[in-house]
Amino acid sequence: MALGVVIYGLNILFLVYSERHLGAAKACAIYGINPFLAAIVSCIIFLEIPSPLIVIAFVLMIPGVYLAATARRKGERRDDNAAEKDRADT
Repeated sequence: MALGVVIYGLNILFLVYSERHLGAAKACAIYGINPFLAAIVSCIIFLEIPSPLIVIAFVLMIPGVYLAATARRKGERRDDNAAEKDRADT
């Protein structure tokens, strides 16, 4: 139980930290892959072969997470330091 409390607390801490640096949409898209990572790790630990539906779901999830994590908002600049450069120029 103590391990669960510590891990859950770290989980939330890292989520908030990543939202601060990546933005909420990207952080939550990446955070959303946690159940799939847990399924992969449990298959490895318990030496079980996942069902075909799990494999199909995983294959379909990969491009979705990639697109959500790399999507840019309208008007967002490619360079993360561009805003700081603009402020320094004015």
